[in-house]
Amino acid sequence: MKKKIIFMVLMFLSFIKVSALSYAGCDFSDVSRMKQIVSNINVSYNYRIVNDEAYFDVIISNLTNEIYVTDNYFKTNFYSSNGELVIPNVKANSIYLKFNSNRQECKGLLLGNKYEQFPIFNKYYDDKVCSNTPISYCDKWVNKAYTLEEIKEAIDKYNNSINDQPEDPTEVVYKKNILDKIIEFYTKYYYFILAGIIIFSTVIIVVNKKKNQFKI
Repeated sequence: MKKKIIFMVLMFLSFIKVSALSYAGCDFSDVSRMKQIVSNINVSYNYRIVNDEAYFDVIISNLTNEIYVTDNYFKTNFYSSNGELVIPNVKANSIYLKFNSNRQECKGLLLGNKYEQFPIFNKYYDDKVCSNTPISYCDKWVNKAYTLEEIKEAIDKYNNSINDQPEDPTEVVYKKNILDKIIEFYTKYYYFILAGIIIFSTVIIVVNKKKNQFKI
């Protein structure tokens, strides 16, 4: 038990030491204020399509000159003097941004980070293979990069599913309703129909007999 308490005390002292080193020379209130600024930073993007490739311009706003940005794409530091920063020509599916203190007394101190993911441009979306094909494989922006073979296979499956569709249920119901009405009518008036058939048949027989007698 005594050893456990000593271990916990040492861990706590180590934590205090690391925290002290992290904020060495930097006032705690300044750190809190800069972290609040980072929480209000806005990240957006524009895009350009060049030779069937998407390039993203990452726009970072609400910055101050107390903070600089490090990214995982160019792996460099970006600074802003007017509160806005543009990281151009990012050709990737995402970008990871770190916001660090630019104050001399605690320069490089990590204040926060943001992750921005980009859609994937489908270079086959306006290809003739995708003409008039309403499937997600032919969308302009997709979640996964598809090969032309994958798109053709998906289109074939879509077309086969249309051809294999069962008869329209509304048409089946309509046909059944017509048949039901005919059966219902016959069941309800079959004795009139039967009488009509008998009378008609009798008339035909009588007429035929008279014709035969006339010939004789």
